[in-house]
Amino acid sequence: MGIKDLFKREKESQPQYIGYTNNSKIGIRGNNFVISLSECANEISAQISRTDSVFTFIEYANEITSALPAIVSHPNTASAFLLSYGCEAKSSREFAVELRELNPNIEFLELENGLISEFAMTIGPAVLQELKFQASPGLAEIPSPMIAVIAEARDERVSELIDALSKAQIDVHEFIGASNSGDALHKAAEAGALAIVNFTQRNQYPSGTHISPTINIESGSEFHQKFAADFDLGVTATANEILQSVQATIGRSPTACEIAQCCEAYGEQATSAGLRVLNPILSNFARDLAENISTEQVKIAIGTGSEVNGIAQSQREGYEIFTISDHGSLFGLAEALTKKLQ
Repeated sequence: MGIKDLFKREKESQPQYIGYTNNSKIGIRGNNFVISLSECANEISAQISRTDSVFTFIEYANEITSALPAIVSHPNTASAFLLSYGCEAKSSREFAVELRELNPNIEFLELENGLISEFAMTIGPAVLQELKFQASPGLAEIPSPMIAVIAEARDERVSELIDALSKAQIDVHEFIGASNSGDALHKAAEAGALAIVNFTQRNQYPSGTHISPTINIESGSEFHQKFAADFDLGVTATANEILQSVQATIGRSPTACEIAQCCEAYGEQATSAGLRVLNPILSNFARDLAENISTEQVKIAIGTGSEVNGIAQSQREGYEIFTISDHGSLFGLAEALTKKLQ
């Protein structure tokens, strides 16, 4: 039987879902993380993560430590590399000891008192290679993959989707009435959702989580229409079309947020001089921008376009504002900033 046969479904047969074995669980991704445990460790952690594209960097924010157990024990997580830099209340070594009970594929690097980064850049990539080999997952069948559905209300459309998912042997967990989509995304991922369907709120930019791939569906609002191409599905998507997108995501197809790396941060994050990030989901975008183009001599604020108070405050402080809604897509924003800063 070939890999294509594993995903083939005849009309009269039940769907078959194949996932990765991670830490005695079965997920649909084999995520490997480099996690910074303080602002002090952010820069070196990001540098180490860039040495291997298999690893995803999770920047320190004020809620990361409480989220660590859920991150490392999730079925989609293969391994995690924790870094501390001597300025944390609790070291990466202490966290690693606790978290290895949840996932044995945890390593740490403790750079006490700000040890020179040359050492970290020598040992760090070697640790990533070891982790990647150690945590290499196999394949296994998922009898009933758990998928979360986030929506402000359980209207007819949402009900039709939930019925369609259930008939397709998918275990649906509902997060209905969420007033904050970012909080709901974190709760859904931490509950063990292998993937998330998010009926994105009218004033929200499509985002996701580091752990669970998220399928964002446009609301049809005037705000969403300004960057409709950044959604996985449009406002007219039927329950069957959403189901097909879920099944494709289970079958390894990346979501728009996985490609763009727009993820909800674990709390507030610091911004660098000259470049202000008005929405934490643009943190990865801002980091890539600062690494490739100098932002030291400018005052630029970037956002999705919904951050009314942040935009007004930044304008008063002399920042030039760049938003996704003004440029039609995240790609359009990147293009405009490149022209501005080159």
